[in-house]
Amino acid sequence: MDTWTPLFSSLITSSLWGEDKHVRLVFITMIAMKDKNGFVAGTVPGLSRMAVVTLEECKDALKVLASPDKESRNGENEGRRIRAVDGGWVVLGNARFQALMKEVSTKIGNAKRQKKYRQKKSGAVSSGPLPGEAEAIAAENNGASQERVDDITTSHLPEQCQ
Repeated sequence: MDTWTPLFSSLITSSLWGEDKHVRLVFITMIAMKDKNGFVAGTVPGLSRMAVVTLEECKDALKVLASPDKESRNGENEGRRIRAVDGGWVVLGNARFQALMKEVSTKIGNAKRQKKYRQKKSGAVSSGPLPGEAEAIAAENNGASQERVDDITTSHLPEQCQ
């Protein structure tokens, strides 16, 4: 199953961002690889290839990510970011970030629905072409005279405007 995970801007002000580059690369790779439950399937050599770090850097990163972090903003799991499990690892803050993703997604959906409702209520015209606009543009592009283009445009005006 293909999943997606947004990178929240708070990542760059987190204690993780102060870690060595290989630690950040491995963690971001794990975030990209995880399933909806936070499970990252793989082996250390496979993860090192995916993160494009050496095997030693990957092992070091996993050790850092599984260790307590005194500087973490979140006290959950003593600041640990991952836990090794059979067949891979679990990203420990996954449920919290899933809730944040749902909140953001809900806000975006609500904003879109509200915009559509307001447009409908105000009688706003859709953002599509006006009646006759496409026909007039096509005629102009095909070398029609300005008089012919004006005739096309005028023929599509409401009667009270003609």
